[in-house]
Amino acid sequence: MKTPRKLDPATGFRTGLALADAGIEMKRAQLQRDFPADTPDETLNRLNAWLRERPGAEFGDGEGRPGWFARRNA
Repeated sequence: MKTPRKLDPATGFRTGLALADAGIEMKRAQLQRDFPADTPDETLNRLNAWLRERPGAEFGDGEGRPGWFARRNA
């Protein structure tokens, strides 16, 4: 069995950004399917509203109670 190769942090960061971009584009496509009569500007407004509110993940995607970074590192 091969040992997994380690990626440098920059590569991992770029991969994460690419995955986030792909997810946003998938949400845009879903909104276009759900609201076919919307103009591109209306779709963009819906997408921006979804990104701000994130129904079901208002405090992020992690488990546990929300808090500030400074509290965990104090």
